[in-house]
Amino acid sequence: MKFKIFLILTFAVVTVNTAFSQKQYTIGFYNVENLFDTIHDKKKTDQEFLPTGKNQWNSEKYFNKLQHLSKVISELGSDDGPDVLGLCEIENRRVLKDLIKTPLLQKKGYEIVHYESPDVRGIDVALIYKKSIFTFVDAKKYKVKLPDKKRSATRDILLVQLANNKNDTFVFLVNHFPSRLGGIEKSNPNRRAAATILKSVFDSIITANYLSKIVMMGDFNDEPEDSSIKFVLKCNFNMGQSSYNEIYNPMLDLKNKGEGTIVYKKQYELIDQFMMSNHLLFQNNKVHYVPNSVTIFKPEYIQEQNPKYKGEPFRTMAGQKYLNGYSDHFPIYMKIAY
Repeated sequence: MKFKIFLILTFAVVTVNTAFSQKQYTIGFYNVENLFDTIHDKKKTDQEFLPTGKNQWNSEKYFNKLQHLSKVISELGSDDGPDVLGLCEIENRRVLKDLIKTPLLQKKGYEIVHYESPDVRGIDVALIYKKSIFTFVDAKKYKVKLPDKKRSATRDILLVQLANNKNDTFVFLVNHFPSRLGGIEKSNPNRRAAATILKSVFDSIITANYLSKIVMMGDFNDEPEDSSIKFVLKCNFNMGQSSYNEIYNPMLDLKNKGEGTIVYKKQYELIDQFMMSNHLLFQNNKVHYVPNSVTIFKPEYIQEQNPKYKGEPFRTMAGQKYLNGYSDHFPIYMKIAY
């Protein structure tokens, strides 16, 4: 009898240990708030982020910004930082190179995927990944045409296809939807236009292969139940009821708990989001999304300590006032088991 109990307990321990020993990828996204160098690009309106510009953006401020961001990234989601990280509000490839060469990130072996966007301010989206874990397969960009003719061109949608050492292929789509400039309602058609392009890209991938492992991420400038997300992307917020051609959005639970990635008029808003294809939801697949793993990363050091703004993101600039902070957004991360 004692031997039988011993076997049962041994089996239980082995089962639990197996469940917890499954390896996980960390996928992150971070709006880094105007990561500009100090060099003028004649094709962009980057004058405010020059030493002679209104922000008096100089080398000291730039390198402080890089060091701050590298600390956040190095701790995002794991002790070794994310395996894949989507970024937005970066000026060019140069700032990405400077970022991954910082002491905290240099040994992690990040590789860059970046295209210049038509955004006249010069802010782009990009993706970095650990080349020791993933192999580059393909990348392309998708132009977003805005219905508002008075608005300047916006950021492209970046598609990056990566494979792991077991030939599992992942598609990452990095987004930075048009802002709410002019008000939510007036600017809403611009975000719906971006969402229409994103949905078209998603649908084409799923039509070609309904087993595709797709992760969409970005600053959508809309919350989970806003029009572009709920009605254009047609996101499903119930993990147990998502069909093969639907987009699952895990962010609504966080929103309902009052959490957010930015603060606007003293209220949290959850505009930085992850979404994914249905195939990543099946827990019996070796590669799958880890339920409830989406997290807003906000250690105390990237939060405002000023009592007036306590708990808000500790940003780099407040108007033209230099605060020497991190970003006006909190980053997010999620886990994929493999």
